[in-house]
Amino acid sequence: MVKYALQIQVEAENIEKIGVDKDTFSWWLRLECNGCREKDEKEHYLTLAETFPNKTGHGIVHYLAKCKFCSQEQTIEILPESIRDYVYGEEPQFSTIVIFDTRGVNPYSFSFREDWIITAKGSSTVFSGVDLSDGEWADWDEKGNQELVIYKLEYRFVKV
Repeated sequence: MVKYALQIQVEAENIEKIGVDKDTFSWWLRLECNGCREKDEKEHYLTLAETFPNKTGHGIVHYLAKCKFCSQEQTIEILPESIRDYVYGEEPQFSTIVIFDTRGVNPYSFSFREDWIITAKGSSTVFSGVDLSDGEWADWDEKGNQELVIYKLEYRFVKV
């Protein structure tokens, strides 16, 4: 059992926080087998809404597969209590937004994709369903009379 924290960092203007609806958000990952180190180039999604019984008989997991090359069993559990908003400060810094409990597999790539929830600084206007797959986003906040901009999206996985 190895736990990986997904941390993100962005540069932004007039953004208070970036979050997700933890019950429906899809985490898109590329995975590497712990057994043979084969990197799967296909993206796999995990969501709290889809669960599988753990083959050990203890609890549930959100990803269950076998390596195509060495047949190593692979499981990932999203730790629901670990899902947090990214709060934007004056200086960009990496912050954990979710933790994955993995067995037999390591995440090595993350795709931002869609369904992010952005909160504007000052007005607290909420923008839902935001697509960050292009690596940037901009919109106008009528209530706050300001432009919102997100760019330079980065991520990293950290063992915890």
